[in-house]
Amino acid sequence: MNGDYQHIANQRDASFAIERFDQHRTCVHEGLHFHHSYEIVFIKNGAGKIVVDNTCRAYENGALIFLGPCLPHLGFSNDEFEDNFEMVIHFDDVFIENRLKQIPEFHALLPFIHRSKEVILFSPAFKEEQAALFEDLDTLSPLEQLASVFKILCTLAGSTDYECLLDKPLSDHSSYNQQIAAIFEFINENYSGSMSTKDAAQHLGLTTNSFCKLFKKVTHKPFITYLNEFRIHRATNLIEYTNDSISEIAFKCGFENLSYFSKVFFRVMNISPMNYKKSLSQSLELKNN
Repeated sequence: MNGDYQHIANQRDASFAIERFDQHRTCVHEGLHFHHSYEIVFIKNGAGKIVVDNTCRAYENGALIFLGPCLPHLGFSNDEFEDNFEMVIHFDDVFIENRLKQIPEFHALLPFIHRSKEVILFSPAFKEEQAALFEDLDTLSPLEQLASVFKILCTLAGSTDYECLLDKPLSDHSSYNQQIAAIFEFINENYSGSMSTKDAAQHLGLTTNSFCKLFKKVTHKPFITYLNEFRIHRATNLIEYTNDSISEIAFKCGFENLSYFSKVFFRVMNISPMNYKKSLSQSLELKNN
């Protein structure tokens, strides 16, 4: 079973994306679709179906699900009760490689995260016990959200009260999903160096024209546009979490020309790199006072 790719864009100043769907804002991911991101889904109540590839499982009073990337699925939420809501947390390999793997204490989470490719469905009782973790997640400050996401991951990983809906990771035997995942893996591993559309196409064994069509279908953007935006996203993280100079960050993110880096940064962020750095420093000062 295939599905349409739907790109989940993290905010430029965040490690993940959080979406809340309810009576006022229904789920925007309709039909069979898949994401490049990992996905934790909490549904408060109501009955519905979990459909992933060719597997279907009914739930009766909400659900708590953890899905790996590139898994074709239908939307899970329902409108049976007015107070029902669905909270979804998305994060990708950048979050794992550049956050979790950098902190030794989080290494214990990695096997659990990788098992999400088999679709983890938690028991109704466990789901009810964790409801408070998701209730107001979208209203928290970015720092509070980060702490909550870490807590949710640790809590879920510590549970044995779940089942896996798939016998093996679907992405292991879906060539199309593997191809899509390979595109983003190539970007993750090579964005800091020189990279052209031709390089990416050759890596996947495609002609440049075929690659451009596939990438545009997946992301709705030309490859170089997406690559530059990805590099700027990485640059904002380096500005926030390191003491590197702007020029050092530009080169680490694959920009050989500082002037071009500044131009692209402003186009994406609507602020210059230096002013972005100053704004972070001012925000930190306000928090400390």
